[in-house]
Amino acid sequence: SPMSAPSPPPPPLPQPLSAQPLPAVQRQVWPDAGWHTLQRTPEGWHQPTPGWWRRWLDRPELVPPPEACRHEHQLATRLHADPMRAVNDTELQRIADADARDNWRWWLGFRDEVQAAGTLEAWYLRLMRSGQVRVPAVVIDDVVQDIVRGLVQDLGLGEGGEGQASIDGAFTVRAAELLFRGQRITVHEGAVLAGDAAQLDLVKDTGGYGELGRLLREAQITPRRVDLRVLNAEAAADFWASACARPTRRDWLLDMRLELNQDLGHGLHFTLQRKHAGPSALAQVLERWVWHLLRVAVRIQPLPRIDDARWRWHTGLDAVSSALRPAGCQGRAGLPGPGAATGWVAQAQAAEPDPQPAAGAGLRAAGARRVAACPLKSRAGRWPSWQ
Repeated sequence: SPMSAPSPPPPPLPQPLSAQPLPAVQRQVWPDAGWHTLQRTPEGWHQPTPGWWRRWLDRPELVPPPEACRHEHQLATRLHADPMRAVNDTELQRIADADARDNWRWWLGFRDEVQAAGTLEAWYLRLMRSGQVRVPAVVIDDVVQDIVRGLVQDLGLGEGGEGQASIDGAFTVRAAELLFRGQRITVHEGAVLAGDAAQLDLVKDTGGYGELGRLLREAQITPRRVDLRVLNAEAAADFWASACARPTRRDWLLDMRLELNQDLGHGLHFTLQRKHAGPSALAQVLERWVWHLLRVAVRIQPLPRIDDARWRWHTGLDAVSSALRPAGCQGRAGLPGPGAATGWVAQAQAAEPDPQPAAGAGLRAAGARRVAACPLKSRAGRWPSWQ
């Protein structure tokens, strides 16, 4: 049969910003992230600074509790004054709590690995290509958030948007959160909705009021429930207020439908492409992600369903989805067969790589995250988010 004409190569994405200190602005997307303390290289990658490391030292997991020994308090104080200070094993052995010693040793190793890599991106690529990811998921998520925050800035969305850019940008920023925030997917009245997993748990446990909600429930007072909202064009301004709040409010659901199907009865049925759709926004973010890390221009086209009867393989965005196989493949759990709807599926076409890629870049995939057991040990009252 005659071969179809090849699709034109995707256009290269714009280069990142040149090396410069990151701007200090009054209105910032995800202001509680550490992006503004980083330095950008000429390639647009992110270099850690003493200010970035101080943010780690200020986390509750690393702030010594009042009952900690004086040696741990002294170590924390010295590192806060000079986050790049070398710490020998003799100093660590003076810390009375064995779990605290192990945790400090792990963090110092993490610091040294990132510093040796030079940028967050180079560390991330090295980690993913190693095949042995022994870093807590929350640490990887924090690093990815700061990298993605730079991509948001490159798209001109760091401080929100105006007019149509405000609407389009709201979907892009909400889709970008899927790269570093756990999501739960649910189907409600035909809509496939992605919601922030931590926020959904908070709403379930406290009505969305956090510790105040827990106290109210302990007092047998039922607070008014905080409802999650589905992001749409009319709600873009409210979304930006949430995204730029401190702390960031993540109470927005992203509609992952690519099409709107309407049955008019009497055999009449029509399908419309959604102008603002979660899958399209996620595709844009992933295009930028691949370009930023690998300097490979790729066009990602979301699909509402798989209609290829000869489809036999795919690459998933995580280990679970990669392990799925089309229905009919013997002995394996299957995705819906040809013509069936799926949660999110897309086809990608890559152009040639940049002849002068950023240091450490290459053609191997870098987006999948395989997380092994967390090496950090639990210490009562100290590790709420690293466990």
